[in-house]
Amino acid sequence: MLKGCFSTANLVQYPSVKSLVRAALGNSLSSGFDALSGPLLRGDIGTIERHLTALAQHQPDLLPDYRAMALGTVRALERKAPDRKIELERLRAALTT
Repeated sequence: MLKGCFSTANLVQYPSVKSLVRAALGNSLSSGFDALSGPLLRGDIGTIERHLTALAQHQPDLLPDYRAMALGTVRALERKAPDRKIELERLRAALTT
């Protein structure tokens, strides 16, 4: 699913990302999906769009990784929270345009 995301080259080039990835992975391994937080879970499309804009302007090489991870989370949310279908469709649209 996340093939190529946060490649070794990206982790070396962006050490701050390495710390975030380690923390996120540790939380995910210990708590699973419940460890996730942030704008995707809140349905905060405005923040997601600002993230996409900032990445496009300042670190465009990380944009595909961000999109892939976010879309993976949206897919998991679709399975876990089918009652959020319309909101999740909007998030998916924001991430794929």
